[in-house]
Amino acid sequence: MKKFFIATSVLFGIFLLFFLIYNFLFKHNPFEGRVPNTAVIPNETGSSKEEIEETKAIANVTDEEVVAPIFDVEDQAILYLVPEEQALKETFLVTNAPRTVARFSFVPRNIIWSPDRKRALVKKSDTEWALFTREKKGEANEGSPVQMLKPGIESPAWTTLGDKIVYKYYDPALETRTLTLANPDGTDWEMIGETTFQFLEIQAVPKSSLIAFWNWGNAFEETSLSVVGAMGGEVKEIFSKHYGVDYAIAPNGNTILLSNTIEKGGTAVTLATINVKGGNYRNLAIPTLAGKTVWAKNSRVIYYALPGAIPAGSILPNDYYRKPILTADTFWKMDMETNEKSRLVDPADIDRSYDAENLVLDTDETTLFFRNRHDGKIYKINL
Repeated sequence: MKKFFIATSVLFGIFLLFFLIYNFLFKHNPFEGRVPNTAVIPNETGSSKEEIEETKAIANVTDEEVVAPIFDVEDQAILYLVPEEQALKETFLVTNAPRTVARFSFVPRNIIWSPDRKRALVKKSDTEWALFTREKKGEANEGSPVQMLKPGIESPAWTTLGDKIVYKYYDPALETRTLTLANPDGTDWEMIGETTFQFLEIQAVPKSSLIAFWNWGNAFEETSLSVVGAMGGEVKEIFSKHYGVDYAIAPNGNTILLSNTIEKGGTAVTLATINVKGGNYRNLAIPTLAGKTVWAKNSRVIYYALPGAIPAGSILPNDYYRKPILTADTFWKMDMETNEKSRLVDPADIDRSYDAENLVLDTDETTLFFRNRHDGKIYKINL
């Protein structure tokens, strides 16, 4: 019995010795039980949040909700409105830093720039617009840079030279709708044509004195594209018999990109092209809207967002703009001469849903900017 006790004590001592050696030599942790059990993952790149964002395939440019982005060649910056702040801002490409350019006494809903970006028409409501004169560095400020125009102006646009504006004017007394040419401040106006449509889009045809106009795209209504000279003359319809059409005229003024509903009241759209006379209709078999495209300067390449996640049975373009529905886009370009289509961004690198509109290219066409309808912010893609 005594030998058994001695043997047991020896075995217990050996076990205790091994236990102490394990705890102090192999499992020693002086902070065990003193700090929360959390994992700390170091930033191995040492990059800031802004630098990490810049490396993404689609990078964020603005933090607030904006409208009407456009690229300013002189400042190498993106100009845009921030309605909530009643402000016009710009973000420079070099620094990615925003700057307030001007503030308005009203909430700006849209802005339409002159070709030289020195003046703009700022929308207060559908029939109320103001002329904004942009102050440049070193220039004296003579009076207010914002001047309200006469009420009743609708869908204004600048002429190709930027010395005049064209707009639709409705006369409630005569119940007539006319196309009117005027100085940017609304003076010296003159009628250059008539229209029967209540809702119009107006755009100058580049490298010409022609003004193009058409009724808003409606899947249940034929869209009539017409042109008239900036100094007046005969109004000539050049393209119709398609439904829900919207247009984007190429920089050379020779080709017009359009999107149309494939059949009246239908659920599918396609991109197509026509010439400036309305002929040579060519279906590009790209199911997107003209408002989700932008021309390259060479008038040969188009960049476009291809919408996905459209609810079944949606009437296009009506439901996209008027409900509205939001899409999940992929990004592409097409060479119109070779018919080659290629992706701008690998789908695996698209980290959220983007519904792109107001597509804009920088001067060198190395960056594509767009407004995301999901959050109202501007994003960019390096090409």
